[in-house]
Amino acid sequence: MQDRYLLYYLLILFISSLVYNLSGRILVKRIVIIASSLLFFAILNSTYVILFLLQILLNYFLAKKISNQKSKKDFLFLSLIINVGSLALFKIATQTQIGWILPIGISYYTLQVLAFHLDLYRSESVSNLRFWPFVQFHLFFPNIVAGPIERTNLYKQFVECPTNTTKNFYRGMTLILFGIAKKFIVANFLAKLLDPLFVNHGQVDSISLLGAILLYPFQLFYDFSSLADMAIGAGLLFGIKISLNFNRPFYSQNMIEFWQKWHITLSTWVRDYIYMPLGISSIGMASRYLPIILSFGIIGIWHNLNLNFLIYGLLHGHIIYFQSSMKRPFNVSPLFKTIFNYFFFISTTFLLMRFSTFQEIFSFLYSLLKFEVHSSFFNLNLAKILIFILIFELVEKVNDEKDLVSKLYQKGYFVSLTFFAAFINLLLFFGEFSGQFEFIYPGY
Repeated sequence: MQDRYLLYYLLILFISSLVYNLSGRILVKRIVIIASSLLFFAILNSTYVILFLLQILLNYFLAKKISNQKSKKDFLFLSLIINVGSLALFKIATQTQIGWILPIGISYYTLQVLAFHLDLYRSESVSNLRFWPFVQFHLFFPNIVAGPIERTNLYKQFVECPTNTTKNFYRGMTLILFGIAKKFIVANFLAKLLDPLFVNHGQVDSISLLGAILLYPFQLFYDFSSLADMAIGAGLLFGIKISLNFNRPFYSQNMIEFWQKWHITLSTWVRDYIYMPLGISSIGMASRYLPIILSFGIIGIWHNLNLNFLIYGLLHGHIIYFQSSMKRPFNVSPLFKTIFNYFFFISTTFLLMRFSTFQEIFSFLYSLLKFEVHSSFFNLNLAKILIFILIFELVEKVNDEKDLVSKLYQKGYFVSLTFFAAFINLLLFFGEFSGQFEFIYPGY
């Protein structure tokens, strides 16, 4: 998704949330969410609207059949074939000469609707299946674009159509602004700094390439978590609670902890619907090894049907299997564990997500290992971006510990408006708005 579509996203979001909250009728609230979501997807690509409508009708039909005790197994299997098959088809077609465009959010709403069907099959969470809440669940544009991947809890909220509160409004607006700042102050500046190094690595010295490896996870994190923050904030404008998707993952001491804090809704989805069933049905060594490796292999190809991503997932799976099998963890300080985990596991494996072929990776590593040092990498732009990363990390840490947003709300309207005005001015002054840097994760 290109940066310019963010303007449409915000415009539709604020108008629709205003109408939603002013209306006291549930029918109007449902129409507002459905119409605003369809409008946003039509602006992106009108074909998406037809695709979404067909998906909704088909998946609602399947949900009705799965809720029927007599036929649920057959129709669950049909749901898996159709939804996983369509996802695989689109991902394959976008990488071939067919030239299809990957529908935005298809990777996310496929897992979302599969979770709904699987919970229905298990007779969990959904007691009364209703069409219009299901449509809202399937279409709600703030989280369909790039997650978080929701489950039946979101459907239940649409059944109830909750009303909003002033506190939710402040929380939502703060998260939206924070997400926008993450994207335009940090992620875009990192893209501007790092993209030329990755693209022209043959003419770049080793110090600069090493810096690119170490900073790329931050680019990916700030780009992706910006959308997650905006989705949570957008949900709050409607009184809807969207799941947390990131929890300061780079402070993890091992990869097990990392995947409990990175893309949380994906890792928990895979844990509940793939790892746990596989673990229960396996025996002996296979009871741990095969479920872990298969689960992370699926995480890899869920991102992209590409050998790089498959190996990315398998590497993470093997690292986690090894770390979870250790009877005595290394007796070193938590800080050392965190630094070691980031340098040797996170930043190195994320390189697989930056390039599309192994030839490009080998070419990059060859340039890195030439050990040429004539770097202009350490400059004012690098210093500025590192300062902003430090500021954002500190703000998230303090907010987690002391809930700054609630304290801001308690100070009253004047203080809150002053904060919003100052934050917007900061964004306009330091933001990178060239429009050339797309959001990364909606493309997966």
